[in-house]
Amino acid sequence: MLDSTEDKYSRLAKMAYLYHVGGKNQEEIATLMGVARPMVSRQLKEAEKLGIVRIEVNYPIRSKKLEQEFIDRFNIKEPMIYIVDTEDPQELKILIGRAAANYLENSVPSIKRLAISWGSTLFEMIQQLKPLQMKDLEVIQLIGATGREHNPNDGPIIARNLAERLGAKLYLLHAPLIVDSIQVAKALLKDKVIRQTLDRATEADLSLVGIGSLEPQRNSLYKAGYVNEEELNKIRRAGGIGDICAQFFDIHGKLLDIDINKRIIGLPLEKLREKSKVMAVSFGIDKAEGILGALRGQLIDGLITDHTTAEQVLRLATL
Repeated sequence: MLDSTEDKYSRLAKMAYLYHVGGKNQEEIATLMGVARPMVSRQLKEAEKLGIVRIEVNYPIRSKKLEQEFIDRFNIKEPMIYIVDTEDPQELKILIGRAAANYLENSVPSIKRLAISWGSTLFEMIQQLKPLQMKDLEVIQLIGATGREHNPNDGPIIARNLAERLGAKLYLLHAPLIVDSIQVAKALLKDKVIRQTLDRATEADLSLVGIGSLEPQRNSLYKAGYVNEEELNKIRRAGGIGDICAQFFDIHGKLLDIDINKRIIGLPLEKLREKSKVMAVSFGIDKAEGILGALRGQLIDGLITDHTTAEQVLRLATL
């Protein structure tokens, strides 16, 4: 015999099935199950609270028109452009993070190695991920650490959180993000342990990256204390419009020949796409130039963004 809890859950499930799948109204369900109509309403709500009913809303939706424009103009393989109606930047970040999480959840069953850089939108993506158990999957840190352990967007913290959420193996890059001189950078990049992690990142099936802005309050290096406003302006004067993995490039996607790019400890952009599919998660009018440069330079294979950012990228592309 069923115990009282199982019997209750069974009745809740039946009511929910009749209502959500069978198309019955609450009056009809009350008659069928021999209960008062107000009880049906209460028990349908209880079925939701207990997880018997899970409501999934497919929002935001994608713009097939804008995606096709990106394919035609930039020859990008996988544009994912979401129509998001909000002026709240935090809400937008959550929605783009959720879209990226859905993309990743669908991708991980078919890949063995996943590399990730840093940034607040990637952090939000991880927050939105459902816990999984992918014990054969490897998560690899793409760039060194800022050393600011309180920063949840930092490379090693992002990578660790992602590996934990996916139940995957973790390979950290035990190195600082930026060093004081080109000579130190060259020496560190020859280190056996660092080299092994970067070689593993080169073999990633999928790499998730952000695209940085040169606006101070949106630039991760500025917020981490590596550069000041004058240094950002200097990068701008050299033609910089954005960065991927803390490496700055111009409007054509060409890596800048500047000092800071030579002091980064991480996977070089030219090696990032050798074998990996590079998926960028980025949004914001201030990042449109960087996204355009990344597209023109074919630095990325896919892009997850919102329609407002995408429209600005297209406008810039016609100037």
